[in-house]
Amino acid sequence: YLYESFNNDRVDIIVIPTWSLGTFDLNTQKYISTLFSYGAFQSRSFILVSGNLNKETKSFGQSMIIDPIDGVLKQGSSHKEEILTENIDLDKVKIAREFDKSWQPLRRFI
Repeated sequence: YLYESFNNDRVDIIVIPTWSLGTFDLNTQKYISTLFSYGAFQSRSFILVSGNLNKETKSFGQSMIIDPIDGVLKQGSSHKEEILTENIDLDKVKIAREFDKSWQPLRRFI
């Protein structure tokens, strides 16, 4: 429901400040990446996720830039600090939202 509301509110970019706290013992990176990719698809928005590297909190980094159509465009390292950059084409948000009209037409009840 949250991601759908972002789509309804016409949000183009969602920024997640951190996401990797306390999951180092379990290998959940791919699971979390899949969840945020789904969020980008459901919201028809780009998602920028900031990971952090912190041994005390068992954080594993791996920031991400996620496209609503193509999924993960870039993913950061799990062992070094870095800054991810990417040119974001906001027309992809428009394309994704236009697609909604063709595959989920408004229902009309008689």
